[in-house]
Amino acid sequence: MPPPPNKTSRNPPLRPMLETLIMKVELLQTSNVKLHEDNIQLVETNRQLQARCNAISETTAGLREKISDLERKLEGYIHGGMVREIQPTPFKEAPQNTQTYAGVAAASVSASAPASKKPLRPSQPKVGRPARILARLPSDHVARKSRTCRTLAATIKGVQHIPTGLAITAHNTQGIEALLGKSTEISAILTGAQIEKEERWLVCIIPDLPPEYPDYEGRTQVLSAEQAAEEFELQTEIKPLQSRWARNQAGNPTTALILAFPPEAGANLPARVTLYGWNRPVVKKRPKVQILQCNRCWGFHPERYCNRKARCRRCSSKDHQEGHTASHKKENEICGCPDR
Repeated sequence: MPPPPNKTSRNPPLRPMLETLIMKVELLQTSNVKLHEDNIQLVETNRQLQARCNAISETTAGLREKISDLERKLEGYIHGGMVREIQPTPFKEAPQNTQTYAGVAAASVSASAPASKKPLRPSQPKVGRPARILARLPSDHVARKSRTCRTLAATIKGVQHIPTGLAITAHNTQGIEALLGKSTEISAILTGAQIEKEERWLVCIIPDLPPEYPDYEGRTQVLSAEQAAEEFELQTEIKPLQSRWARNQAGNPTTALILAFPPEAGANLPARVTLYGWNRPVVKKRPKVQILQCNRCWGFHPERYCNRKARCRRCSSKDHQEGHTASHKKENEICGCPDR
């Protein structure tokens, strides 16, 4: 008779299964703890970011208040210190005329000497544009994004944005000196901006100079603008304030040397100079005068203040504009404009 089958051989062992379940539970617990720690870290990071945002908002608000304070101080200083007091003129009664008609006729006949002409006023030299006060600001300064100060007073002409910061323009030299006296306060309100007076330079051009030369060993040596400026100083005893090479065109072995001098050095500059064996002229660059033309009436004045009627650019007619479809054609007999 065969032995009875073993009942334990049919069912799988329980111990390995329990160990596997325990390991999975431990892994889940570990994952839950790690997720909880990550959540706490994210909450702390969010709190720090919120605190930084609040600090940045407070700093920006403080800078805006400083700019507003600068506007108020400038206006108060101008209206309080530079405006002249207007004194009333005493009223004078007109003298009563007691002469008779006969007396006036006799006086006009006896007066034979001609009346002397009014002397002409001596012509005064033209005064150039006054210098400006420059405030150098960092690239991310809040004053670059805000509006300019609205100081419409007798001394300050305006405040405008420039690539290096702000420029305060005055009507006369007295206004410039008054603003320079307040440079410390302006620098403190603009958070340490560098306040300086605008400098005007005399620019000279020396054309057709080689920026490089071959040496005795056959190698090409590059001549810097600073070396050329030192050679110019040795030849003329005039030190340039700034020097640079002009843009060299392709295929051209020579270029121009551009030098900047103070305005008082213009009387001592020579007409020609010899640099490294090359005798070249010293050309003084004249300041470029920008001619304004109105795009509305095509007159020579700013378009912003033009109140004239719009005209055609080609024929100066007030009845149509240049872009009209029936204008400036040969077959158009009503307009009469030439086809250019």
